[in-house]
Amino acid sequence: MEVKRRKRVSLNKIKVGVMLMVVVGLVIALLNIDTIARIGTNTALNHYLVAGGELEAVDVRLLEGRVTLSGLVIHPPPGFEPHPVLFLKRIEVDMAPWALLKGKVVIENLVVKGLSLNIIRDKKGQLSPLELMVARSPGPEPQPENQPIEEVPPWIPMVHAHAIQGEDVSFRLTDRMLEKDWSASLNAGLKIEGLQIEDVLNLDILVGRVNLKLNDILVDQPPGFSREPMLAVNKLAVASESINLKSPEISIHMVGLDRMAASLERNQEGDVNLFKLVDAWLPVSAEGDDQEANANTPATAADAPAIPFKLPTLVVDSIQLKSISAQLLDSMDGQPWRAGFDGLDLSVTALAVGDLSEMAVSLASFDMDLRGINVDQPPGYSETPLLSMASLKLASQGMDLAATEVTVSDVTLDTLNVSLERNAEQEINLLKLAESWLPTSDEDNNDPSMPGPALPESPGPEVNIHGVVVD
Repeated sequence: MEVKRRKRVSLNKIKVGVMLMVVVGLVIALLNIDTIARIGTNTALNHYLVAGGELEAVDVRLLEGRVTLSGLVIHPPPGFEPHPVLFLKRIEVDMAPWALLKGKVVIENLVVKGLSLNIIRDKKGQLSPLELMVARSPGPEPQPENQPIEEVPPWIPMVHAHAIQGEDVSFRLTDRMLEKDWSASLNAGLKIEGLQIEDVLNLDILVGRVNLKLNDILVDQPPGFSREPMLAVNKLAVASESINLKSPEISIHMVGLDRMAASLERNQEGDVNLFKLVDAWLPVSAEGDDQEANANTPATAADAPAIPFKLPTLVVDSIQLKSISAQLLDSMDGQPWRAGFDGLDLSVTALAVGDLSEMAVSLASFDMDLRGINVDQPPGYSETPLLSMASLKLASQGMDLAATEVTVSDVTLDTLNVSLERNAEQEINLLKLAESWLPTSDEDNNDPSMPGPALPESPGPEVNIHGVVVD
């Protein structure tokens, strides 16, 4: 009996000792969880990424459900230097940990500060984010099974976020595949009060109050055009009280655009800057290549006729455009030609955009002030502008393009000058200018490769103008 008692005492001591070691280990781990998380993250970054990365600091507070990361850097792959692909100054996440037990992610507050994202396309057409991972040798191919495997949809938890905020966020896109480096950049700020993602696959997403601000938007000209930016925007702001992606109507409270300058150009080779830029990023494959690829591709369930999808009606309570300028430049004939305006202020209320094929566009009020309008003569005519106007003002109270009648309450033209000329070849300047930009040959009209929007069969509404003032 004495031997058995001593064995039980020894066994209990061992159990107590093991428990004490586990407790001490947990305490040490909790006290050093920040260091453990930082070292583990840096080890993973340098193991899986080609150029590695670095995380400066981690602050984990399990009982409070708070995680803070500081100084995260993702270094660029070789050939995509010098800027890091991603730099994050700080991110703070406050969560409700116990909600995870119910299959729900509850974020009390998410703050992102100082996020910078740089994407580069090199001369071979490779994008820097796609070259980040270390290449791994492929594993053995899985053996085919006789019984088909039933595909199970992925489990995606519900996400509820009370507040999301992004400060000092910047994005830059650089293309080195063109003749010269091209870039586009912007700065952004975002604030969301309330986000509920119940079922992301079925777009069961409800967004609360949203404030989005885009600043310093800059899009360079592609090579072969002028040095002026193709697009420059000082500020673009979008605000909404609530957005339900399953609703047949998407409501936006306000859209504001301040100080925008746009330049559409055609060079001596007949290339248009916007089209050249789109072709560089979205190349259209040849029709023969598409047909050959389709012929060699076996039919799948994805080839079945698509289910008709109707876009929701977009409703914007207020649109405010201030200090907008635009110009159209042409150098195709070897001589510079310009048309444009120096300033545009526009105010629209209660804009509703539905099915464009049915001209389902309506608004409550419309006020426009267009200033500094000028259209040069085409080459071969006098130096007098074809058209110049100090200002053009339009106003309307209520407009529905689907109606049989559209009413414009006021039209004001200030200092209008028009010069129609016919040169020695009996060509009229206005017609020559229209033909240079809008070719009307039957070949162009019947070209199936020139898609266009579906237009309504009706000729459109009648336009009634109540008041016209010409100074």
